[in-house]
This record gives sequence, C-alpha cells and structure tokens, in this order.
Amino acid sequence: MTRNTLIADAAVLQPNLICSPVRAFDVGAELMFADREIETGASGDMTRLILFAKYGF
Repeated sequence: MTRNTLIADAAVLQPNLICSPVRAFDVGAELMFADREIETGASGDMTRLILFAKYGF
C-alpha cells in the first residue's frame, strides 16, 4: 500500500570525479547528498558514496 504525500522541500547534490590513470582504465567516485521534508514535518537525509572502475579493451 502506498501513501501519497506532498513534498514540502527537497535538495540533492551529486559531485563526481572520474580519472584515467592509465590508458583504457577509468576509476571514479560519486558522493551524493540528499535531504527531504514532507508537509507533515517528517524529514530524512541520505549520504551515499559510489565507486566504480572500468576497463576498456
């Protein structure tokens, strides 16, 4: 069962960085911050770190 709630305020910030230390190899990181408040006054926040590596051949 889902409830419909109205969001009073929300904000998200997602900075990321990608680096290629050697040819065909990429590494990166993204740091995500989020904050939300609904009309009833309930609020929550989130912080998430995402790391990745990619090898292209």
